[in-house]
Amino acid sequence: MPKPRLPILRTKPGNKNETIIAGATATDASSSNTRDEGEELLRRLNAYRQEWKELIDRMVSSVHFRNSDNIPMLLNWLWTRFPNKVTDLDIEIEFYGNKHAPSQIDTGRSRVALADLRKKVSAYQADERGEKWLLEPPKGKGGHRLRFIPADRPSSAPHAFWNAHLRSFEDPVLVTGSHLFLFDPNQNKIIRYYDFNVKGEPDKEDILDAFKIAHPEESFGLKASKTLEPWRDVYLASGDVIAHESFLKWFHAESSSKILIQRKTSRSITTNEVHRRNVILIGRPQTNPLIETLMKSEPQKSRFAFRIHPLRGALHVSNVCLRDFPELAEFTISSDGMVGPLETERRVFGLFTRFPNPGGRGYITIVSCGHYAMVIARIVDAMTNESHAKELLKQMGWALGEPLPDAFEMIFTVDIAPGGLEGEGFPKLLLWRQC
Repeated sequence: MPKPRLPILRTKPGNKNETIIAGATATDASSSNTRDEGEELLRRLNAYRQEWKELIDRMVSSVHFRNSDNIPMLLNWLWTRFPNKVTDLDIEIEFYGNKHAPSQIDTGRSRVALADLRKKVSAYQADERGEKWLLEPPKGKGGHRLRFIPADRPSSAPHAFWNAHLRSFEDPVLVTGSHLFLFDPNQNKIIRYYDFNVKGEPDKEDILDAFKIAHPEESFGLKASKTLEPWRDVYLASGDVIAHESFLKWFHAESSSKILIQRKTSRSITTNEVHRRNVILIGRPQTNPLIETLMKSEPQKSRFAFRIHPLRGALHVSNVCLRDFPELAEFTISSDGMVGPLETERRVFGLFTRFPNPGGRGYITIVSCGHYAMVIARIVDAMTNESHAKELLKQMGWALGEPLPDAFEMIFTVDIAPGGLEGEGFPKLLLWRQC
């Protein structure tokens, strides 16, 4: 009599990135190199099977499976046959109890029920993105079998970078910088100083006092007079708009719930929202102060090595030995850890930083630079593009289809006006590290 078969996660031969459910006899565990390995395999098999059964129980009790007696029962019946394959004819005979001769049985009812099951499972998983496992309902002419996939396993190269936000309990939110403009009513024009921004909500007098300190050369001119009016976010940076459009396109295409990623400025989002949302922050630390606040706080302060330096075109390095990073050898490095600046070389740095949200739910991703926002837009575009993201993973030495660590950081360089042509070049990965 054959030994009972247990479900395991196994890779299909010739494609080690595709996880499938396959049957394996209990003796597979005893064929491991050591008894301890066999016992560990059996322990994981039992744990996985329990998690899969609990997932199915949550599904059939959800609102998506209500008012449909047959579909929840069909899913439970398929589970009882797992990991064996069943055919449409098996469903007609064993599930529906069709007593006719097999040659006289029409299997259309089974195909319709399986299509309905796939719709309901898809709807459930669109609403419950915090699940550890994804269930792929049966399909295929060669027989049907439930298939369980780890939810954090990337299905494409961009998924490796953005699954943390795509598979989360709540839709992500993009937070851009907040820009201060000064309106001069005497000249009827709006002025913006790249190096002048304020944090918090100071009143008009405090803003103008800070402006006089930042730009004393204007202190006797009309611009420094009391007629100046501080205006917030009159325009959005074009790079912020383009980055948002890249995120909109990718998240909407790749999510079963068709996510339309929300955009807010750092001034319009509350800290409570940051704590409970899956946040993507972009911008310069000077215009998006949430970046600076998070990176200067523990555990990020001692966990990460790279930050945008206040000096334009420079990085600040800490918590690591620079000798461990030969990729930085070509740059000027000061004794206090300042790398660059690169302004004279027409190259700028960009950073990608990922870590679990300190608020306890979800993740925070930061894409920052010390230059204008189009640099960030180019990085986002590369990381949401299949071919470019695949090349990045290859440069990182990371297997396609494997989830990236919970916390890591990447340094890019971007050429400005390459070849004398206006615009930004393709972002080049300088180095990355797991944190």
